[in-house]
Amino acid sequence: MGFLVGDEDTICALSTPEGHGGIAVIRLSGTKAVPVARRLCTFLPDVLESHRVYYGMIRGHEDVSLIDEVLVTYFVKGKSFTGEHTIEISCHGSEFLALTILKELQGAGARMARPGEFTYRAYINGKMDLVQAEGVLGLIQSRSKLSSKAAINHLRGGLSKTYREIENQIMSVVSQLEADIDFTHENLSTEGHDVHIQKLLCAQEKAKDLLDSYSVGRQLREGCRILITGEPNVGKSSLMNSLSGEERSIVTSVPGTTRDLIEFQTNQFGVETVFVDSAGLRDSSNEIEIEGIKKAKRELKDCDYVILVIDSTKDIKLQIKSREEDLRDKRVLIVGNKVDLVTSAISSGHDNVVYCSAKNNVGIDNLKNKIREMLLERKGSDNHIVTQSRHVELLEKVVKSVGNGVDGLQKRLSPELTIFDLREGVHAIHELLGIQVDDRVLDRIFKEFCIGK
Repeated sequence: MGFLVGDEDTICALSTPEGHGGIAVIRLSGTKAVPVARRLCTFLPDVLESHRVYYGMIRGHEDVSLIDEVLVTYFVKGKSFTGEHTIEISCHGSEFLALTILKELQGAGARMARPGEFTYRAYINGKMDLVQAEGVLGLIQSRSKLSSKAAINHLRGGLSKTYREIENQIMSVVSQLEADIDFTHENLSTEGHDVHIQKLLCAQEKAKDLLDSYSVGRQLREGCRILITGEPNVGKSSLMNSLSGEERSIVTSVPGTTRDLIEFQTNQFGVETVFVDSAGLRDSSNEIEIEGIKKAKRELKDCDYVILVIDSTKDIKLQIKSREEDLRDKRVLIVGNKVDLVTSAISSGHDNVVYCSAKNNVGIDNLKNKIREMLLERKGSDNHIVTQSRHVELLEKVVKSVGNGVDGLQKRLSPELTIFDLREGVHAIHELLGIQVDDRVLDRIFKEFCIGK
């Protein structure tokens, strides 16, 4: 990508999606943003007021031919998104008009922005740290209510605050140990020693909690997959159709009808969710059905959650027991289907069985509530959810370095060695926040952004 610290080019880009719409917004940022804008927008007054909107006609920078009527908003340096002088031009939402204005801006002295360059400049200019910049990307890419909530909390500094708390707890101990080295005649008391260990254990616990949150964070960012599985003819496809509200899966009385994986995507549960209907699990001699069962078993390994569908008219305990080995270490919701055909009281021995009739749409609302509870059960505080994979490796370094520090204190090792271990953890926190970070990491993060953000 080749971002350069101190790059003083004035950049421009379309900030709204390409194509036709009501309006298009073009962003211009840099030291020459105002002079460049003036060459096209001659109606701008001599003295611009920050955060004020100006109306007028935009023209070519050389032939002064009329292009469009626009609204121009000015943001003074230090009070804009990038921290630089910024102009936003709102024109009619014609792709041709937007591209024409961009061409004129480049002719007047600006250049096209690279992907993520506006946010990169906000980061370089101290308007946000790297975790907050990732929050911007998370908002842009959010696909559900919960993922957007997590992203906005990151953007507002919730996760960064937790990282700084961990850093402060570690540095508090480092400072005391360094003071102990400088004043060797004052021995560290047993009470002070224990306090240091407790501070480090507290910091380590916070880091572990953040690590544990990544499985949830990954689902918020990428969505989760729920496999609908069970024996043939228990109503898996009927259940799929009831959940989706349309005929996605073929339903017949012939066991083994579903051969391939059939997917349905929805946001109705607060998290982007993909339901997967699969072949019934049984021994078969049919070559095509065998292949379908193999696909179902592969999906069973990869999915995040499982809905095990059983037949409420048959021995429920036996059906559940026959699948226990396949579902070990999986988050499972058991659904007793065909409850409309049951003529006597049901005794499952399992409190977590949800009963319904997919064919008659009975109990489906209750089932949806149970699915929602299952998906949201581990979501926790939005401030304490890690959604980016790069954080995992660095948090593991924090946990390890703090653990080494605790071990050093407990064994009364040389303070210099303990300080070295603890500073490794602080360095990892600084990498997370972008205080110290490799340019290649920055390129990898910002290349995921769209041009214009």
